[in-house]
Amino acid sequence: MFAIAIVVRIIQQIIMSSNDPTYGFLPPGGDNHTYDRWALEISQTFWLGWGRIPFLHGPLYPYFLGLVYLRFGHSVDAAAWSQRFVGALTVVMIFYLARKIFGKKAGWCAGLAAAFCPLLLMYEGEVLVETVVVFANTLTLCVLVVAAEKKNMRWWLISGVCIGICCLGRPNVLLLIPFVTFWIALVAPGSLRGKAVAAIAFLAAVLITISPATLLNYFVGNRLFLVTHSANVNLYIGNAPD
Repeated sequence: MFAIAIVVRIIQQIIMSSNDPTYGFLPPGGDNHTYDRWALEISQTFWLGWGRIPFLHGPLYPYFLGLVYLRFGHSVDAAAWSQRFVGALTVVMIFYLARKIFGKKAGWCAGLAAAFCPLLLMYEGEVLVETVVVFANTLTLCVLVVAAEKKNMRWWLISGVCIGICCLGRPNVLLLIPFVTFWIALVAPGSLRGKAVAAIAFLAAVLITISPATLLNYFVGNRLFLVTHSANVNLYIGNAPD
């Protein structure tokens, strides 16, 4: 499945970079321009830039992109090719999830659908957070499926770290934490105390993972936000009549 996904992405990247006149254009003021500038700062100084705290955007993607720029240089091509590889890994995980839960035939159907999905292919060529967030979310689902089988402390902690990483990419994942905590309390083996310990361990792993962003927001930005302060802005943009 990885071979199919990566071949499709190589062809897509070559076609888009050669024929799309807007390829590589990052309009000032757009999210892609913001991520590009932020990642460039990280690649040059390996720090966040005090002016970006408290965070408006989750820091996960800028750090991913900053590491790409640090290794391969500052270019849209470097970002796009890296995201093509990440997208191919996401396809493999979707294949794994569907096969694990619904059977081999469903796995192939889901994997092929993801490999040729036009939305996934489009976003992988853009300097935007979506590709990394989809990867992190899919990885978290895979970890939760394994955790449901293993039912041990190691996997509850890994699940918490993965959810925390997702929150650093898209803070609205925070809304899932109570539901996952309740689910862990239900499926964890042992006594009521053992279930509570599993749920608390998961929560602790989540909080430790997002704590760097929270502490920076509080001590540097003088605002208490778990990850970002953009919830009110996004709420207005999504619901304002204008």
